[in-house]
Amino acid sequence: MEDQKLSLELWPGGESGWLESFSRIAPKLYLGSAVPFDHRVKQQGFDVVVLCADNHQGAIPDVEVLRCPYDDSDTVISAIKAHLIVMTAKAVALHLQAGRTVLVTCVAGINRSSLVVALALQLYEGLEPWLAVERIRAKRSVHCLSNVCFERAALRRSALFDELMRDQKIGTPVGTMSSSQ
Repeated sequence: MEDQKLSLELWPGGESGWLESFSRIAPKLYLGSAVPFDHRVKQQGFDVVVLCADNHQGAIPDVEVLRCPYDDSDTVISAIKAHLIVMTAKAVALHLQAGRTVLVTCVAGINRSSLVVALALQLYEGLEPWLAVERIRAKRSVHCLSNVCFERAALRRSALFDELMRDQKIGTPVGTMSSSQ
């Protein structure tokens, strides 16, 4: 799974369109569109899958599933949803810290999942918000976080998201570790 785009070999049939959209954002961190709810997800090497699409929720055999369902047509993210999104990003960062391979998905892998990944990168790697957004757009699509509300949240220009993120700690972010650690 070290390639930026995942192999299509395990995904025969008419599903190659969404599989081709999975992108490697960081080691062991992938961003993509909707997944099938079967054993192929584990065969591809994922330990954890985050489902962000409110209309695409299900169980996946032998894979831990985190649920963070929300609508991407929102122009405002409620405090409750913001808290859920930040807690999910923290969970993703903790799974990465533990060495697990994580796939964060929504329907198209453009807004909802990109927001979770941008916040997880800030926590896990200690990236500045704009660098997290820039990396996602470079590795996935320039259209990621095209929903202005989600972009503001990822860049922490929303006071609510900035406050929620400041309160999160996962230990020393990977990007700030010295070579002696």
